[in-house]
Amino acid sequence: MSTHIKTYCFILLVFALTACSQNPVFNLYEGGILDIAVVGEPPEIKE
Repeated sequence: MSTHIKTYCFILLVFALTACSQNPVFNLYEGGILDIAVVGEPPEIKE
């Protein structure tokens, strides 16, 4: 194999192994108020 293919496979392997962390941390949403920023004119919302 060429050096470029070996390098590509190595980088892909490293990303694949680090993408799945052993201890994922999930923060639960408690239903609090969200602050949402609007850039420009706010859209019209039909409720």
